[in-house]
Amino acid sequence: MRVYPRSYADWEALGQSLLKGASGNKSEIEKFGLKILDLQKILDDFIKTNAEQEKAKAIVQQATRDHNSVQKQLQKETGNWVSVLEVQYGKNTEKLQEFGFAP
Repeated sequence: MRVYPRSYADWEALGQSLLKGASGNKSEIEKFGLKILDLQKILDDFIKTNAEQEKAKAIVQQATRDHNSVQKQLQKETGNWVSVLEVQYGKNTEKLQEFGFAP
């Protein structure tokens, strides 16, 4: 029973296996109209684009960590502001609306 590739590793392994088999059977492969260089180029592009994708994922993950860190800082700072303003103006004053929150 044939196992179909599902993961990146499966696809890369299949491409490499086909190229390995083709290297020992060049004349036969050419008779079938298959081009080793075409498969090699596509496999190389596949590997290259995967590397680019992994790099992009790492950048997004770092950006998410950075954003979450800044969000925590903002939460702490805005909490401080709200507390100070409520102490200074009182918790039930209309003045708080000027700062974007209601009493």
